[in-house]
Amino acid sequence: MNRNIRENLQERIIDGLKLLMSEGKLTVDQIPQCQLEIPRDSTYGDVCTNVAMQLARQARMKPLLIAEHLMGVLKTPKFQNDAYYEDVQIAGQGFLNFTLNEKAFECMLLEIFEKDGSFGKEDNKIDIRVLVEFVSANPTGPLTLAHGRQAAVGDVLSNILQWAGYCVTREYYLNDRGKQISLLGESVISRCKMLDGEEVQFPEDGYQGEYIWDVARQILLKHPKASSCDLENIARSSYQIIFERHSKGFGGIWGRFR
Repeated sequence: MNRNIRENLQERIIDGLKLLMSEGKLTVDQIPQCQLEIPRDSTYGDVCTNVAMQLARQARMKPLLIAEHLMGVLKTPKFQNDAYYEDVQIAGQGFLNFTLNEKAFECMLLEIFEKDGSFGKEDNKIDIRVLVEFVSANPTGPLTLAHGRQAAVGDVLSNILQWAGYCVTREYYLNDRGKQISLLGESVISRCKMLDGEEVQFPEDGYQGEYIWDVARQILLKHPKASSCDLENIARSSYQIIFERHSKGFGGIWGRFR
């Protein structure tokens, strides 16, 4: 929320409470910090406060009655003059909902123009670390359109969090262990043997894509006797070839992963 608008509303609310105290309509020892929030439902206005509920116990009054008194004060010309709201309404058991006026929106637009490209940026770092893991494509097959969408969404989300002051780490989880990698190695070895003219039984659950042929050809260029190499070495070389393609496919985003 724009700082000028927040301070303007808080000032009006506090002054209104002080007026009620001077008129004997409200008796409290201390006015609490006025909390302002943006309602989840826009039908409840642009800004809301629960200050009446905060004061209820101390004032020994129903929050709804406090809200009614305060709303009556805030709607007077004296308080609405130079204010950033055009209307105040009560919701529930004592929430006060403000509808902002054109002056408030002009204030926000002016801030946007003044700050130019830095609008919305939090200058003070938030002492919260955030880990954003995204894409993490298995190194057993080519990238898909879905992976591209995940990369865009994950990177934009990370940028927004950084803009808001969080300490962000982008993580790409590389799952290069387990049955899937062994099955990749078996699939590539089978294709290598086929390229060498051997008749072999392809693994029942093997990777069938055309890319396996491409990987097998690359493996044979480096290891002409790949069909006789052990499974672990072929599997490692295979996923490294695929993983290298992945890293090139992400372009500039790749350099921002941990």
